[in-house]
Amino acid sequence: MPKKYPRNMIGYGSKDPKIIWPNKAKLALQIVLNYEEGAENCILNGDKYSETFLSEIIGAQPIKGRHISMESIYEYGSRAGFWRLDKLFNERKIPITIFGVGLALEKNPDVCNAMKKGDYEIAAHGYRWIDYQNVKKALEKKHMVQSIQTIKKIFGSRPLGWYTGRCSPNTRDLVFDDGGFLYDSDSYSDDLPYWEFRGKKKQL
Repeated sequence: MPKKYPRNMIGYGSKDPKIIWPNKAKLALQIVLNYEEGAENCILNGDKYSETFLSEIIGAQPIKGRHISMESIYEYGSRAGFWRLDKLFNERKIPITIFGVGLALEKNPDVCNAMKKGDYEIAAHGYRWIDYQNVKKALEKKHMVQSIQTIKKIFGSRPLGWYTGRCSPNTRDLVFDDGGFLYDSDSYSDDLPYWEFRGKKKQL
């Protein structure tokens, strides 16, 4: 095993850290709505193949042309799903975090206006809803900047949260390099938030 193994397999371990949440709350809960509609893999977006990830089509295969069924699945969220949930969130006064993909937000001003009126935090979810595993670091960085700029332009302030969803080995470093995020959600490794460090820099 390398001397500087990059993964943290220990975490809090047996320490059982005592967390004091604001206002002495017993539970810290973030309810998230992912908004990706229209930013997925699609030849209309200049991609080579149709989307295959996280759809109701089991075993979906990439298609070189338009995949009308896949497109309609992604259209549902912007045409109907968001509005039903927006009404519920507002009726119940539930604060929501939107993991918003930049290109998807650009394509639906009505949804963005509803987000402005509701109790929504807009966190960045990349500029495209694609798999960044094999995307060059320079392009991933470009998309991160586009995502930040898009959200700032639409909502008036930069996003403080980041979540790629389909990240690469470069994603966490890019979040650190940007330096403007309060938290990064691209980890599933603990029940509690934790700090990660790059020299003197730290990221939640």
